[in-house]
Amino acid sequence: QAGLAGKALPGSVYRLGKLARRQPALVTGMAATFFSLCLGLGTTTWKAVEARERQRAAEDESAKVRSILEYLQRMLSSVDAEVANGRDTALMEAMLADAAARAESDLASAPEVRAALRETIGSTYLSIGGLEPAEQHLRAAVLQYEAGGTRTRRDLGRGLHLLAVAVQARGRHDEAQGLFQRALAELRGTLESDHPEVAAAVFDHARLLQDRGERDGAKELALEALGMRERRFGRQSRPVANCLDLVGGLELTGGSWATAERNFREALDIRRALLSDGPSVAATHDLLLSQNNLAGFLWEDGRREEAEALWRQALEGERRLHPLGHHDVAQALSNLANVLCERGELETAEAMLREAREIEITTYGEQSAQAAILTNNLAVLLQNRGQGPLAEEMLCSTLVTLRELLGAKHSLVATTLRNLGDLQRSRGDLAGAEASLVESIELCRENGGLRNPEAIGTMLALADLYRARGELIGALSVGEEALGIASDSYPPAHPRVLQASWSLTEALLEQGEVDLAIERLRADLEALRGARSAGHEQVTLAAFRLGLALVRAGDFDEAESLIHERCEALERSYGTADPRTREALQQLDLFHQRWDEHAAAEGVRSSLAR
Repeated sequence: QAGLAGKALPGSVYRLGKLARRQPALVTGMAATFFSLCLGLGTTTWKAVEARERQRAAEDESAKVRSILEYLQRMLSSVDAEVANGRDTALMEAMLADAAARAESDLASAPEVRAALRETIGSTYLSIGGLEPAEQHLRAAVLQYEAGGTRTRRDLGRGLHLLAVAVQARGRHDEAQGLFQRALAELRGTLESDHPEVAAAVFDHARLLQDRGERDGAKELALEALGMRERRFGRQSRPVANCLDLVGGLELTGGSWATAERNFREALDIRRALLSDGPSVAATHDLLLSQNNLAGFLWEDGRREEAEALWRQALEGERRLHPLGHHDVAQALSNLANVLCERGELETAEAMLREAREIEITTYGEQSAQAAILTNNLAVLLQNRGQGPLAEEMLCSTLVTLRELLGAKHSLVATTLRNLGDLQRSRGDLAGAEASLVESIELCRENGGLRNPEAIGTMLALADLYRARGELIGALSVGEEALGIASDSYPPAHPRVLQASWSLTEALLEQGEVDLAIERLRADLEALRGARSAGHEQVTLAAFRLGLALVRAGDFDEAESLIHERCEALERSYGTADPRTREALQQLDLFHQRWDEHAAAEGVRSSLAR
């Protein structure tokens, strides 16, 4: 997770100041209209007195507005500094609440200024993860813009955009979709086609569609935003790098690995060039973000050592940038902990996740979505370390927190239910596991359909549960549905298609449909050989699976060749001590023993003993 909090759009304070200059009548509260009570009684003297009174009232009201604006500027600069240093957000929230109260009392006669101020307060709440107050203030600003006779379409469009981001962060994707559409209609109707505010709304709309699993629509919008930003800022610019990172992620989910890598690397190159031109906290943060994105791609592509090196660099960079701790440090720790979990270094991974969780608690509070996400991750690790009861207690607590903060239908609730279902299954509570997994799938269905990785993974977990209970018809039914969804969403060699296919072939093998399973496994291997290099881990894993199925069909010559292919590739990449290598060698040992190939079996056991 990159975090729930959105970012405040730049220039909010400046916009308030500009509004004061553009609408002086609003800023002064529209000085009272004077009436001549006694016509002919010293007209010249009366008008001089009237002018002085009007000027004094205007000066008083302007001073009041200037005071509010100056206070807001000081407050927001303090908030930015606190966020940059990862400090406790309680003081920031108190400052924002104070600013909101002052706006209501001191700007009662200037509703448009009050609306702009509430927009700024809402966007600042968004930047520190205060999703509920962010939505409240942004919704109030939008209502005021709609009600105000002098509001501009640009003001309304900007407010709708920010409100859409807040609503999306709270998991209400359908509502966010409508808000983005309204925002773009207003912004496009008043600004030039490649204006930065239009491009920002298009970019964030693409991210929403990505969250909804609508990859094609997301990619179309992301490329549109990329073109707009390149025309406005040039290729070597921060906004273009942001778009390249987003497009890279969409190409990755679509299986266009080479294009994805090209986009990730170009984004990183742009960040490095910008940092060398003028080092800054923002430029360093952007560089580390692109490093993380490229590392994630390399990890998915099986280049684990290169990915780990980048993640370690990112963690070191985040620690230098935020020595007092920060959300980004916590995210870097979490990424590296996942690497260590994969390698079986659970104790070190646990220490990293605990540190990350403490950072989030210090920054956002224990009852926050950010802390709940790290609690979720830590619980999964503790389950793997044999601490099931504690892990289950943590997951149940996380569910309560997320439902209170984000609502019962948020995607993070679905993720936590998936993790809880896995834990319940590992502890033998199959009925509880089924209930948790089914609820998670239904939440995914309600949040935009099942065409997303979380939903597909949960369906496969449910299929495996049915298989473990011997309910092969149920396992096949759910597995076929998951494979259909994955195949419609991704190309044949995509990891999620392969995951669904391999789950289904396990059920087919258990049902005795060996020929069907082999046919599917051959198709998987053929797709991978066409998309990956010969020694790629996914290729050798597909070969290994096909080899095991061929053993069941009695085709031992081809099976031996395929199993050997896997063992040799793993030994080259990870060494004999790696759990994946040992699993493959153990299968090869069993194969040789079955055929009384004692010398070959002894050689495998010698490798295992080293």
